[in-house]
Amino acid sequence: MIYKLIFTVMILMVSISMPVSAEWYQYEGKGYVVCDAILKRLNSYKSKTEDEAKNCSWGVVASYPGFKEPPWEELDPKKHEDLIFKLLKYRLCGGAYGYFGGRPCGYTDEGLRHEASNFIKNGGLIQVWRARLLSWFEISEDRPTPPGPQTVIQLRWKRDVEQEKKSCPGKPVVNWWKGGMYIVADDLSGPHPQVTSYASYFENRTAFFFSGKLHYVDGSEGARIGIDRDGFPVTFCDIRYR
Repeated sequence: MIYKLIFTVMILMVSISMPVSAEWYQYEGKGYVVCDAILKRLNSYKSKTEDEAKNCSWGVVASYPGFKEPPWEELDPKKHEDLIFKLLKYRLCGGAYGYFGGRPCGYTDEGLRHEASNFIKNGGLIQVWRARLLSWFEISEDRPTPPGPQTVIQLRWKRDVEQEKKSCPGKPVVNWWKGGMYIVADDLSGPHPQVTSYASYFENRTAFFFSGKLHYVDGSEGARIGIDRDGFPVTFCDIRYR
């Protein structure tokens, strides 16, 4: 009897010490069709390590059959190198407050122009879409947003597909990294000076339509998905790895 008890305790100790199988889980968004579908899709592709799961998640999310891209128009990157430089500066130097407010930036203009040049040399894309993403450029009744569509630019970084296939065996791979979106002046001269409240939200997300509704997807190490609600982006889905 004593040996049986000892054996049972040993089995319990081993089972407790064994790590639980890691998987994707919904931190937020359970019950929403697209969030449930993306969770199921992520968990259908098994990874050997946590790093592999996170690093390969963008291809799995972006290739979801239910997603449809907006009607982006391709621009010639070489003809818009100055705009690319300005958007990189806007992105890396504190957004609207840093770019227009003259705050100190850790990057020089020379260095950022070099980054813009590399972006083009490495196959980066610049796309434009005219749509009304925001009802308010900032939360202020004193400064309503002008009517009509807004000019949206997306910078899209190229990926090494063959290398990604080696790093993400058996998983979907897309040939571009998640985009960065910016509302710019209609003449494409630079970032729109009035957009303040949601600039950082858009620059880390890619737009997709799902069931005819505009969604904003951040596929960094999982999926955070927002939806357009009367001209305001609202995040409702957050999927992480554990």
